Amino acid sequence: MKSKILLYVVFATLLELLGVNSRTYGYGDFPFKLFGLPLVIPLLWILVGYLSHILYCKDGVKGVALLPLVDLFVLEPTAYYLNLWRWTTPLSLLIVPFGTVANVLIWSGLSFLGVYAFRHSFSIWGDNFR
Repeated sequence: MKSKILLYVVFATLLELLGVNSRTYGYGDFPFKLFGLPLVIPLLWILVGYLSHILYCKDGVKGVALLPLVDLFVLEPTAYYLNLWRWTTPLSLLIVPFGTVANVLIWSGLSFLGVYAFRHSFSIWGDNFR
């Protein structure tokens, strides 16, 4: 794994740990957790970063800008109803009952950081996605 991708995953994981351990939100029934964070979450951020890279290469900034909306209107309500995670004390205003302004800003930032991390690292699709 390239160093930019590793730094991206470490940064995303630290933000997750901060959110969980400040009791801002909590994760539901995941089998393996470390300090309250399911071990699968850093892997999911790798997918988000790579998806951001692909969307940027295909549609530019507008493609990446859609990811926070997918989180807000698809992932957050799904997670809420499946009890995968819950906001306990949101640090910012709730946009909808299951998503906050802060979460949208963090998703936006991490989506664009994902583009940067994956942009010059590697591509399983060849040069078409660089």
